[in-house]
Amino acid sequence: LEWNLIGLQNALSTLCRGLLASNICHLDLRNNKIDSSSGGKIISAMLHENRKLQHLDLRWNNLGMIGGQCVLEMLQTRTHSTLQTLLLSGNQIPVQILRSIDSALKHSNTSIHSQQQSSSSSTSSLSERNSIITQSPTNTISEKQIEITTRDPCPPHKSVLETRISLDDTLHDKNETIEHLQAEINEIFAEKSSLNQECERMKLRVAELESENLDVHDKHEILTADKRRLEQELSKLQESFAA
Repeated sequence: LEWNLIGLQNALSTLCRGLLASNICHLDLRNNKIDSSSGGKIISAMLHENRKLQHLDLRWNNLGMIGGQCVLEMLQTRTHSTLQTLLLSGNQIPVQILRSIDSALKHSNTSIHSQQQSSSSSTSSLSERNSIITQSPTNTISEKQIEITTRDPCPPHKSVLETRISLDDTLHDKNETIEHLQAEINEIFAEKSSLNQECERMKLRVAELESENLDVHDKHEILTADKRRLEQELSKLQESFAA
C-alpha cells in the first residue's frame, strides 16, 4: 500500500480497524502522508491490539517526535507484541526516540522467542507422554509433525523482505542523487545563461568604447587641421607686417 494517501482524511482509521480482524503479517505504508497529529496515535492503538502483524514499514511519512513517542509508549506498555520489524526512517523522529524504539522492539522480540520456546517444550513433553501411555505406533507424533504444529503460522520470509527493503533504500538513494544532480545542472545552466548575458553586455560596452575612441580620433584630426590653418594665417600676417 505504499505511495498512496492513506494518511489523509479517515482512510488510516478505516485501515487500522480492518487490521484488527485480519491475518496480515507484513504491511508496507511508505510515503502515505501519515502525520504526527493523529497518525501516530492511530498506528499505536492498532499495534497495541493486533496479534498478527510482524513487519510494518512506515518510512518516509511525517510521524515526527509526537508520533514516535506514541509508538515507543505502545512498545513499552505491551509486552506480548508480535511485531518484529518496524521501519521508521524519514519521519523526522529524534534519534534518541528511535534508539528507544529499537531497544523496546528487541526486548519484545526476545520475550516472544522465550515464550515460543516454552510452548514448544510443553508441546514436545505432552507428545512424549501421550506416546508412552498409548504405546501405539499409529499415535506416535514425529519430530517433523511437532515442528509443524509449533511453527509460526506466518513466516516472515526475512531474506526476500530484507532484499526488497535494501533495493527500495538503494532506489530511494539513487532518486535523491538524481534530484541533487538535476538541481546542480539547473544551477549550472542558470549561471551559464547569466554569463552569456554578461558577455553580451561586455561586447556592447566594447563597441561603445571603440565608437568613442573613433570620435576622439576624428576630433583630434580636426583640431590638428585647425591648428595648421591658424599657424599658416599667423605666418601670413607676420609677413604682411614686416613688409
